[in-house]
Amino acid sequence: MDAGKQIVFISHAERDRDLALALAEQLDERGVRSWLAEQEVAEGESLSHRIRDALEKSHTFVMLIGPRQSAWTHFEWSEILKRAWRDPNVVIVPVIVDNAQTPGCLRDMDAVRIDTAGDRDWDPVISMVEDPEQRGVARTAAGDKRLKRRLARLHTEAMTIAANEPVLGAR
Repeated sequence: MDAGKQIVFISHAERDRDLALALAEQLDERGVRSWLAEQEVAEGESLSHRIRDALEKSHTFVMLIGPRQSAWTHFEWSEILKRAWRDPNVVIVPVIVDNAQTPGCLRDMDAVRIDTAGDRDWDPVISMVEDPEQRGVARTAAGDKRLKRRLARLHTEAMTIAANEPVLGAR
């Protein structure tokens, strides 16, 4: 990863891979470096270690939220939310794909909706990445309680995934 340059971690399910790649391309055109596992993790490398390393080096996270998430997206979300819990300056940009529902742990944040059937307007997403003050995060006691419960559940899922981690390229 480039030292000193903003890195945007893009979390997505496999079914939203094309969307993630399109967003990465749009960010790149504006001089913003993105991190996607499929572009950064070589065959045979530990996926969870590379993801954790990227999560620690990133400050901004775009979460593509489609109708169905994978165990890996849950792992990434757990790590992102734990990081945001520790560091209030972390920027999370939820992007709701089509008719997906906003997860409870993100319902107190402004989100951008992307319609895959129409023209994809990435400008609102990129604006929130470039100017995090635009994002509307309303932290409430009830929201913090929900987030804490969700973090505990996601942490349990993440530990289960990490314990059973596959190696890329292994069959």
